[in-house]
Amino acid sequence: MRKRAAGLPSANDRTGRQCGGGIYRVLGRTARRDIDPPLIVNDIELDARGSARLLAETFYPGDSEEDDSEEHRRVRVLAERADIETSSDQGDPPFTHLELKLASRSFK
Repeated sequence: MRKRAAGLPSANDRTGRQCGGGIYRVLGRTARRDIDPPLIVNDIELDARGSARLLAETFYPGDSEEDDSEEHRRVRVLAERADIETSSDQGDPPFTHLELKLASRSFK
């Protein structure tokens, strides 16, 4: 077994486990988390549900074909055509026993 120089940190502790990640757990417990201020619309303070609804409507507006520009209509037709070309009734083949076994081992 090779000895390390005194004063240099070891990557493993005595049990062989990797060290170094613990500092992030400590920082996570001690760091002060600021609370987001509530959203205010027309001098009305919104609750969590109202804030979520406002953000969703702002960043994900309704998608109406009546409001489409010519370019948007063209892209919509291309996307529908691509969906038809890539879809199949069979779908993906089932996983093999070996693939399931390897995948389940990776979760440990």
